[in-house]
Amino acid sequence: MRKVRLPRFSTLLTALVAVIALILSAAGDAADEPATPDSGTAAEEKEEKDPYALPAEDASSQEVTLFMRRLGRMRPPELTQEGVLAHFNKIVGIIDQLMTRPIDERTYQIACTFKNEVFSVLRQFGDETAEERQREFVEKLTKDERPEIAALGRRFEFIGRMESIPALDDAERRQLIDDIAAYMQEGEIEGTHVGLAMQTAGILEQVSPELAITAYNVFAKHVETATNPELAAIAPSMFGAARRLALPGNPIEIAGTTLAGEEFNISQYKGKVVLIDFWATWCGPCVQELPNVVDNYKKYHAKGFEVVGISLDDNPEALKSFFEENEVPWVTLFEPDETKRGFENPIAQHYGINGIPTVILVNQEGNVVSLEARGDRLGELLAELLGEPAEATPAPKVPTKQPLFKSPN
Repeated sequence: MRKVRLPRFSTLLTALVAVIALILSAAGDAADEPATPDSGTAAEEKEEKDPYALPAEDASSQEVTLFMRRLGRMRPPELTQEGVLAHFNKIVGIIDQLMTRPIDERTYQIACTFKNEVFSVLRQFGDETAEERQREFVEKLTKDERPEIAALGRRFEFIGRMESIPALDDAERRQLIDDIAAYMQEGEIEGTHVGLAMQTAGILEQVSPELAITAYNVFAKHVETATNPELAAIAPSMFGAARRLALPGNPIEIAGTTLAGEEFNISQYKGKVVLIDFWATWCGPCVQELPNVVDNYKKYHAKGFEVVGISLDDNPEALKSFFEENEVPWVTLFEPDETKRGFENPIAQHYGINGIPTVILVNQEGNVVSLEARGDRLGELLAELLGEPAEATPAPKVPTKQPLFKSPN
């Protein structure tokens, strides 16, 4: 039997966590498990009990929900492809049995969500029947006489189309944008609408930036009409994401305050190649990328390469402490207004930065040439723009007096 490779198993665990999160989100605090631990014979009997065994017919909604919660946490007994598929197919059968019981509508929705997620895991692990079974399941939900269940099925339908975006052609992707926009106009804007819109636009970013721009702008217009102020407040960032994706070939506006309290504007670097780096000290991938940026800075700085770090840290002391331990030879912007730090940073909001690291490379004419200048790609682009690198030299001091980053051996 073929063993499941580690990357795929990691994906499995991620999917399981997603299932658990969905269940907990739907179930609320009422489904919390008792804190009192089992002991003695009772605990031994519990361990010997079939983990797939259904609760009693007269089990309460809370007991049923807790059972699904535990089921979602279970790892397949055998970590082979066959073992994984058998485990999750068994879960589908168990959920089907639960759904035939007279459970309340809220618990039924949790079971529907669980089942739909399990189908997605099965598809990911190569179950050739899972896609069709999932489609039939969702279609049945959309025709349910209960409005809330039918609405849930419709949302699953959109999620399925969203997950298929990479396989769709542009016409189908445009239709999906239109359909989601129409869906958002049917009633009050809710968190599920915003989440669907954000995820759809996010996937489009990876496969069709041009359509992602359209999606962000269309969806943001509806999100800003939400009566919930927290949801409406997401719209500017969505407009910002569209603005960021439209940057290639166009100039970028960057202005702010350095960690040392000095005013900065990217116009100061006119005629130079500039890397804009949105990062934070708590971001592992950001810190891992720093040695690569430092290395390229040393090679190309003398030829006209500059870096502008935009820290999305919340705590200036944490940032200063980081600089005491690591050498960073370029200017770093940090928002002085503590209410506008982190992802609330005005520059981050303006360009819809919702994940870091995000890097933007600007050429000598001041126009953006790449939104993906990381790793080896950064060096390749710098060679194209500035020619062969100069011999690496110690990086000069900058006004912020930040020490140089210490690359790991």
